[in-house]
Amino acid sequence: MPLVMDFVNSLYGPQAKEREKRHAGHSWLFPPVIEKLHLLADHFLSSDFGRKIMEMVGAEKIVKIFSDETGKFSYDKFVELMENHSFRRHWIHMLVLRMGKFLEQYSDPKMYEEYLQMGVYMVNGYLRKQGYPKTVTLNMNTPVQSLSSITNFFSEKYLGTKIDSKYYIEPVISYIRQILNMVRQASTSRGGTEGISAKLADSINLEIIEPIARVNRAYRYLKKNPKCDRYVLCLVNQRSPETDSLPGLKLLLSRGTSFVASWALSSLQSGSMMEYFNIIMYEDQCQKYFKPDCSDYHDEEVKVTTEYIHNEL
Repeated sequence: MPLVMDFVNSLYGPQAKEREKRHAGHSWLFPPVIEKLHLLADHFLSSDFGRKIMEMVGAEKIVKIFSDETGKFSYDKFVELMENHSFRRHWIHMLVLRMGKFLEQYSDPKMYEEYLQMGVYMVNGYLRKQGYPKTVTLNMNTPVQSLSSITNFFSEKYLGTKIDSKYYIEPVISYIRQILNMVRQASTSRGGTEGISAKLADSINLEIIEPIARVNRAYRYLKKNPKCDRYVLCLVNQRSPETDSLPGLKLLLSRGTSFVASWALSSLQSGSMMEYFNIIMYEDQCQKYFKPDCSDYHDEEVKVTTEYIHNEL
């Protein structure tokens, strides 16, 4: 509980105001939504609660893996390793095991309810501070509706776009409920959380991280091949014909990451942000944007997929 209260203080105390001032100096570099997330992450990592969580998940070891010879974070090394599916799956598996042990400690219904109420209080307090209306609050009795209203308001305020996020939120809530039930069952079984770690690792790897990694590959390709921007952005945001356990979340992550990438591309290419937005959200006839010079994009994607299958076998 003291750690949780420390996190609350990190959001509202005098040190939080100092961090907000520091961020104000470079806020023009990023879209408002990215800067808000950046600031929230800074608040979290600056609290004892955040540092405890980072220690628990082994963040220090992960940071070392992504560092260069001088000890500084290497983006190129990060990208290279994150494209390696086997590497990702291994570290996700380790993270899931650690998180499972953590959740086992709080699987007692009374303790779970106490921390849940504290979390709701913290979230709603933060939303009020950010100017959200009283009608837009987190309510765990109606999680889908309340989270949808928060997401819809967020999109309209920071992206200037009205959306209906219920399609994306509903499968996420359903999945979280399944995981919590599995953790509670695992905490009373002989196998513990080991039994669910493999399933979670695969799900997180292929349905949460891979959509983001795929857009990142597309962004790197488009910086070198700008004339393929409309075709590739359309392609990476098509609904998958495969049956996924998190179809709504997978598409949300792909589109959300594409918005960030398109914001960066709009300053480099001929396309406008609004044109990119419409392609990402609504276009389903990608072939009309195809140019012969864009065929090598498919070659790169096939190479990544083939290497993944080979490594897993």
